[in-house]
Amino acid sequence: IFETVRPVLQQTCSSLTELASRTRLRADTTLMLLTDEEFWRRQSMLEHAAACERQPTPVVDTLDLAVFRKPH
Repeated sequence: IFETVRPVLQQTCSSLTELASRTRLRADTTLMLLTDEEFWRRQSMLEHAAACERQPTPVVDTLDLAVFRKPH
């Protein structure tokens, strides 16, 4: 039986540099929805932000966790 949805934090990358490296491959299916022009424009912005990052900052995503309970 469905009970609730809870937000869960998950560290995706340890820095913007790592994120830029991963997204550069465009393997994430969400990124496939972007046009090539839009992807490379945003990737360039991320690469610039990564180059300016003085201290690595973790990249954290919020995921929705569905909670169910077993019926008695």
